[in-house]
Amino acid sequence: MRTILLSGLDDWVSLDELLSRTTSPQAAIALIRELLERDLMRAGKLGESGFEPREAPVEEIVTEIEQACVAFDWRPQGGSGWWFANTDQGT
Repeated sequence: MRTILLSGLDDWVSLDELLSRTTSPQAAIALIRELLERDLMRAGKLGESGFEPREAPVEEIVTEIEQACVAFDWRPQGGSGWWFANTDQGT
């Protein structure tokens, strides 16, 4: 978790980067859930205004992220998918 939060100090963290730093799909989902539940990071996508956080309950966001990962067979999505931004608590 610390590595992801440190990476998020410089820039947004892609889902690809997060997946590359975990040992299994289950570990990745557990890490995402913990980051969001502890309000250390926000999940979202990149849009015209930059990072656009997803406004929904944590479990809904985690489910959407997991579905995206399954659709890509847990392979890198080339930065076109989900991104994570540190919150004030995550800095």
